[in-house]
Amino acid sequence: MAEIVIGVDGGTTAVKAVAFNLSGDVVSTRRESVSVTYGDHGEAEQDMNQIWEAVATCIRSVADVLDPADDVVVIGLTGQGDGAWLVDEKGTPVRPAAIWLDGRASQRAEQWNDDGRAVRVFEVTGTKIFGGLFPLLIEELLETDPQNTRRAATHLNCKDWIRFKLTGERLTDYTEASRSYLDAATAEGFSFPLAKDLGQTELLDLLPEIRRSEEIGGYLTEEASRRVGLPVGTPVGIGMLDIAVTGVGLGGGS
Repeated sequence: MAEIVIGVDGGTTAVKAVAFNLSGDVVSTRRESVSVTYGDHGEAEQDMNQIWEAVATCIRSVADVLDPADDVVVIGLTGQGDGAWLVDEKGTPVRPAAIWLDGRASQRAEQWNDDGRAVRVFEVTGTKIFGGLFPLLIEELLETDPQNTRRAATHLNCKDWIRFKLTGERLTDYTEASRSYLDAATAEGFSFPLAKDLGQTELLDLLPEIRRSEEIGGYLTEEASRRVGLPVGTPVGIGMLDIAVTGVGLGGGS
Protein backbone atom coordinates (compact mmCIF):
# COMPACT_ATOMS: atom_id res chain seq x y z
CA MET A 1 0.00 0.00 0.00
CA ALA A 2 1.20 3.52 -0.87
CA GLU A 3 -0.04 6.90 0.28
CA ILE A 4 -0.90 9.02 -2.76
CA VAL A 5 -1.40 12.73 -3.39
CA ILE A 6 -3.37 13.77 -6.46
CA GLY A 7 -2.52 17.23 -7.74
CA VAL A 8 -4.96 19.06 -10.02
CA ASP A 9 -4.18 22.11 -12.17
CA GLY A 10 -7.07 24.00 -13.74
CA GLY A 11 -5.15 25.63 -16.56
CA THR A 12 -6.42 27.97 -19.24
CA THR A 13 -6.14 25.62 -22.22
CA ALA A 14 -5.94 22.30 -20.40
CA VAL A 15 -6.57 20.76 -17.01
CA LYS A 16 -4.23 18.17 -15.57
CA ALA A 17 -4.15 15.63 -12.77
CA VAL A 18 -1.03 13.88 -11.47
CA ALA A 19 -0.83 11.16 -8.83
CA PHE A 20 2.35 11.18 -6.72
CA ASN A 21 3.57 8.96 -3.94
CA LEU A 22 5.00 10.64 -0.85
CA SER A 23 8.52 10.27 -2.23
CA GLY A 24 7.53 12.56 -5.09
CA ASP A 25 7.48 9.86 -7.77
CA VAL A 26 4.84 10.28 -10.47
CA VAL A 27 2.46 7.32 -10.50
CA SER A 28 0.00 8.43 -13.21
CA THR A 29 -1.04 11.51 -15.18
CA ARG A 30 -3.94 12.72 -17.31
CA ARG A 31 -4.50 15.88 -19.37
CA GLU A 32 -7.72 17.16 -20.92
CA SER A 33 -7.97 20.16 -23.24
CA VAL A 34 -10.53 22.88 -22.51
CA SER A 35 -11.69 25.59 -24.88
CA VAL A 36 -11.69 29.39 -24.67
CA THR A 37 -14.35 31.38 -26.54
CA TYR A 38 -13.21 34.76 -27.82
CA GLY A 39 -15.51 37.67 -28.73
CA ASP A 40 -15.28 40.78 -30.87
CA HIS A 41 -14.89 43.14 -27.92
CA GLY A 42 -12.07 41.45 -26.07
CA GLU A 43 -14.17 38.74 -24.44
CA ALA A 44 -12.40 35.54 -23.36
CA GLU A 45 -14.77 33.08 -21.72
CA GLN A 46 -14.91 29.46 -20.63
CA ASP A 47 -17.69 27.03 -19.81
CA MET A 48 -17.32 26.33 -16.09
CA ASN A 49 -19.10 23.00 -16.38
CA GLN A 50 -16.77 21.88 -19.16
CA ILE A 51 -13.81 22.62 -16.89
CA TRP A 52 -15.36 20.59 -14.07
CA GLU A 53 -16.07 17.64 -16.36
CA ALA A 54 -12.50 17.72 -17.65
CA VAL A 55 -11.15 17.80 -14.08
CA ALA A 56 -13.39 14.92 -13.04
CA THR A 57 -12.23 12.88 -16.03
CA CYS A 58 -8.59 13.57 -15.16
CA ILE A 59 -8.97 12.59 -11.51
CA ARG A 60 -10.85 9.40 -12.37
CA SER A 61 -8.22 8.48 -14.95
CA VAL A 62 -5.29 8.75 -12.54
CA ALA A 63 -7.26 7.06 -9.76
CA ASP A 64 -8.22 4.12 -11.96
CA VAL A 65 -4.60 3.01 -12.41
CA LEU A 66 -3.74 3.09 -8.71
CA ASP A 67 -3.36 -0.11 -6.77
CA PRO A 68 -6.63 -0.86 -4.92
CA ALA A 69 -4.67 -0.85 -1.68
CA ASP A 70 -3.30 2.66 -2.27
CA ASP A 71 -4.63 5.45 -0.05
CA VAL A 72 -5.28 8.88 -1.62
CA VAL A 73 -4.51 11.09 1.37
CA VAL A 74 -5.41 14.43 -0.26
CA ILE A 75 -6.35 16.13 -3.52
CA GLY A 76 -4.33 19.31 -4.00
CA LEU A 77 -5.54 22.17 -6.20
CA THR A 78 -4.20 25.05 -8.22
CA GLY A 79 -5.45 26.88 -11.29
CA GLN A 80 -5.56 29.99 -13.40
CA GLY A 81 -6.35 33.13 -11.45
CA ASP A 82 -8.39 36.30 -11.88
CA GLY A 83 -11.50 36.69 -14.01
CA ALA A 84 -15.09 36.43 -12.81
CA TRP A 85 -16.37 32.93 -12.01
CA LEU A 86 -19.92 33.48 -10.83
CA VAL A 87 -22.39 30.97 -9.38
CA ASP A 88 -25.86 31.35 -7.93
CA GLU A 89 -27.14 30.23 -4.53
CA LYS A 90 -27.41 26.64 -5.75
CA GLY A 91 -23.88 26.68 -7.13
CA THR A 92 -24.92 26.83 -10.77
CA PRO A 93 -22.87 29.13 -13.04
CA VAL A 94 -24.91 32.20 -13.98
CA ARG A 95 -22.85 32.80 -17.12
CA PRO A 96 -19.60 31.57 -18.69
CA ALA A 97 -16.50 32.48 -16.71
CA ALA A 98 -14.88 35.67 -17.97
CA ILE A 99 -11.25 34.65 -17.52
CA TRP A 100 -7.97 36.46 -16.87
CA LEU A 101 -7.43 36.92 -20.62
CA ASP A 102 -10.65 38.92 -20.95
CA GLY A 103 -10.05 42.40 -22.34
CA ARG A 104 -13.51 43.92 -22.53
CA ALA A 105 -12.77 46.14 -19.52
CA SER A 106 -9.56 47.60 -20.97
CA GLN A 107 -11.03 51.09 -21.35
CA ARG A 108 -12.31 50.89 -17.78
CA ALA A 109 -8.76 50.06 -16.67
CA GLU A 110 -7.53 53.22 -18.37
CA GLN A 111 -10.16 55.23 -16.48
CA TRP A 112 -9.05 53.70 -13.18
CA ASN A 113 -5.44 54.59 -13.98
CA ASP A 114 -6.47 58.19 -14.72
CA ASP A 115 -8.75 58.76 -11.73
CA GLY A 116 -6.55 57.17 -9.05
CA ARG A 117 -8.52 54.03 -8.36
CA ALA A 118 -5.68 51.91 -9.77
CA VAL A 119 -3.26 53.46 -7.29
CA ARG A 120 -5.69 52.76 -4.47
CA VAL A 121 -5.98 49.08 -5.48
CA PHE A 122 -2.19 48.76 -5.53
CA GLU A 123 -1.78 50.50 -2.15
CA VAL A 124 -4.14 48.06 -0.43
CA THR A 125 -3.68 44.77 -2.28
CA GLY A 126 -0.26 45.09 -3.91
CA THR A 127 -1.87 44.23 -7.25
CA LYS A 128 -1.68 46.25 -10.45
CA ILE A 129 -4.90 46.47 -12.38
CA PHE A 130 -5.64 45.02 -15.82
CA GLY A 131 -8.79 44.12 -17.72
CA GLY A 132 -9.14 40.63 -16.25
CA LEU A 133 -8.90 41.71 -12.60
CA PHE A 134 -12.10 40.92 -10.67
CA PRO A 135 -13.05 44.44 -9.44
CA LEU A 136 -12.75 45.82 -12.97
CA LEU A 137 -14.29 42.89 -14.77
CA ILE A 138 -17.29 42.50 -12.46
CA GLU A 139 -18.06 46.19 -12.85
CA GLU A 140 -17.97 45.73 -16.63
CA LEU A 141 -20.23 42.65 -16.48
CA LEU A 142 -22.73 44.43 -14.26
CA GLU A 143 -23.02 47.07 -16.97
CA THR A 144 -23.00 44.84 -20.06
CA ASP A 145 -24.69 41.66 -18.77
CA PRO A 146 -26.68 42.74 -15.70
CA GLN A 147 -29.46 40.17 -16.02
CA ASN A 148 -27.11 37.23 -15.55
CA THR A 149 -24.45 38.88 -13.41
CA ARG A 150 -26.91 40.06 -10.75
CA ARG A 151 -28.03 36.47 -10.19
CA ALA A 152 -24.58 35.64 -8.78
CA ALA A 153 -24.28 34.67 -5.13
CA THR A 154 -20.56 33.82 -5.08
CA HIS A 155 -17.42 34.49 -7.07
CA LEU A 156 -15.20 31.40 -7.15
CA ASN A 157 -11.83 31.47 -8.88
CA CYS A 158 -11.01 28.48 -11.06
CA LYS A 159 -9.49 26.25 -8.37
CA ASP A 160 -12.18 27.35 -5.92
CA TRP A 161 -14.86 26.32 -8.43
CA ILE A 162 -13.19 22.92 -8.76
CA ARG A 163 -13.07 22.53 -4.95
CA PHE A 164 -16.71 23.54 -4.70
CA LYS A 165 -17.64 20.78 -7.15
CA LEU A 166 -15.58 18.28 -5.15
CA THR A 167 -16.69 19.30 -1.65
CA GLY A 168 -19.60 21.75 -1.78
CA GLU A 169 -17.49 24.32 0.12
CA ARG A 170 -17.28 27.96 -1.03
CA LEU A 171 -13.79 29.07 0.02
CA THR A 172 -10.71 30.83 -1.32
CA ASP A 173 -7.10 31.49 -0.24
CA TYR A 174 -5.01 34.58 0.33
CA THR A 175 -3.29 34.51 -3.07
CA GLU A 176 -6.63 34.69 -4.86
CA ALA A 177 -8.03 37.18 -2.35
CA SER A 178 -5.16 39.56 -3.10
CA ARG A 179 -6.58 39.85 -6.63
CA SER A 180 -9.71 41.55 -5.34
CA TYR A 181 -9.91 43.52 -2.06
CA LEU A 182 -7.51 41.81 0.38
CA ASP A 183 -5.82 44.10 2.86
CA ALA A 184 -2.32 42.78 2.14
CA ALA A 185 -0.74 44.74 5.00
CA THR A 186 -2.74 42.93 7.67
CA ALA A 187 -3.98 39.84 5.78
CA GLU A 188 -7.00 39.98 8.09
CA GLY A 189 -9.59 39.93 5.33
CA PHE A 190 -11.12 41.99 2.58
CA SER A 191 -10.79 45.74 2.87
CA PHE A 192 -14.14 47.50 3.24
CA PRO A 193 -12.46 50.92 2.82
CA LEU A 194 -11.01 49.84 -0.53
CA ALA A 195 -14.33 48.48 -1.73
CA LYS A 196 -15.97 51.73 -0.59
CA ASP A 197 -13.42 53.83 -2.48
CA LEU A 198 -14.16 51.78 -5.60
CA GLY A 199 -17.92 52.09 -5.11
CA GLN A 200 -18.18 48.31 -4.77
CA THR A 201 -19.04 47.55 -1.15
CA GLU A 202 -22.01 45.37 -2.17
CA LEU A 203 -19.65 43.15 -4.16
CA LEU A 204 -17.91 42.01 -0.98
CA ASP A 205 -20.92 39.74 -0.46
CA LEU A 206 -19.82 37.72 -3.52
CA LEU A 207 -16.48 36.77 -2.02
CA PRO A 208 -16.02 33.51 -0.10
CA GLU A 209 -14.27 32.96 3.22
CA ILE A 210 -10.46 33.12 3.05
CA ARG A 211 -8.42 30.18 4.34
CA ARG A 212 -4.69 29.46 4.41
CA SER A 213 -3.51 27.66 1.31
CA GLU A 214 -2.16 24.62 3.17
CA GLU A 215 -5.40 23.91 5.02
CA ILE A 216 -7.96 21.27 4.14
CA GLY A 217 -10.86 22.91 2.34
CA GLY A 218 -13.44 20.14 2.58
CA TYR A 219 -14.04 16.50 1.84
CA LEU A 220 -15.22 14.63 -1.21
CA THR A 221 -19.02 14.45 -1.35
CA GLU A 222 -20.99 11.38 -2.39
CA GLU A 223 -21.87 12.96 -5.73
CA ALA A 224 -18.26 13.92 -6.46
CA SER A 225 -17.05 10.51 -5.27
CA ARG A 226 -19.20 8.79 -7.88
CA ARG A 227 -17.85 11.10 -10.57
CA VAL A 228 -14.13 10.92 -9.78
CA GLY A 229 -13.86 7.38 -8.46
CA LEU A 230 -12.39 8.14 -5.04
CA PRO A 231 -13.83 7.45 -1.59
CA VAL A 232 -16.31 9.78 0.05
CA GLY A 233 -14.48 11.91 2.60
CA THR A 234 -11.18 12.16 0.71
CA PRO A 235 -9.63 15.48 1.87
CA VAL A 236 -9.31 18.34 -0.62
CA GLY A 237 -6.80 21.13 -0.03
CA ILE A 238 -7.38 24.87 -0.24
CA GLY A 239 -4.49 25.42 -2.67
CA MET A 240 -3.33 28.66 -4.24
CA LEU A 241 -3.07 30.61 -7.48
CA ASP A 242 -0.95 28.88 -10.12
CA ILE A 243 1.70 31.60 -10.39
CA ALA A 244 2.11 31.74 -6.61
CA VAL A 245 2.33 28.00 -6.15
CA THR A 246 4.98 27.68 -8.85
CA GLY A 247 7.56 29.22 -6.53
CA VAL A 248 6.58 26.86 -3.75
CA GLY A 249 6.86 23.89 -6.10
CA LEU A 250 10.35 25.00 -7.09
CA GLY A 251 11.39 25.19 -3.46
CA GLY A 252 11.17 28.97 -3.17
CA GLY A 253 9.01 29.15 -0.06
CA SER A 254 6.06 27.72 1.79
